[in-house]
Amino acid sequence: MERRSWIIILVSILVILLICGAAGVSLFAKAPTATITGVSLNSVNLSAIDLTINVSVDSPYPVAVPVKSLNYSITYQGKDGAMPLGNGEQKGFTIKPGSHELEIPIILSNPSLIQSALQVLKTGEIKITVTGTLTPDFFGIAPPVPFTKETTIPIRDQIMIGIGSLAGSVLQSVLP
Repeated sequence: MERRSWIIILVSILVILLICGAAGVSLFAKAPTATITGVSLNSVNLSAIDLTINVSVDSPYPVAVPVKSLNYSITYQGKDGAMPLGNGEQKGFTIKPGSHELEIPIILSNPSLIQSALQVLKTGEIKITVTGTLTPDFFGIAPPVPFTKETTIPIRDQIMIGIGSLAGSVLQSVLP
């Protein structure tokens, strides 16, 4: 009878451990979500665009998780199609439990900006697409979390004046 009791206790402990292990795995099996909540234009000229991208991250994990990498790509959506403006990667930060905002400052410097400057002057806005992946690193498990957003940013008056005066000085130096 005593041997039978030990077998029942051992089987009960194994079942409890399996249930707890499955609950722990399912808790961390869910990947965080990343959504672009805003893109703001800080400054623009003929050689560079200074942007801030706001990414809302919702983490189901009960602990802070280090980020392996955050990769992004920015494309200008012009009348002639998409023109790549730049891409990059950020590392060295953590995702906190729950929901929080990440601000990603970006300075884009690209010859495609010069091609798109005239259209931006005509329309008074810049249409861009931001795509990327956030890759958390949780005990060697790194599920990539994609995000994307297409947005139209109105160009503020002082930025338009700066672009116009810069374009005027470039034209004066080129034209006789």
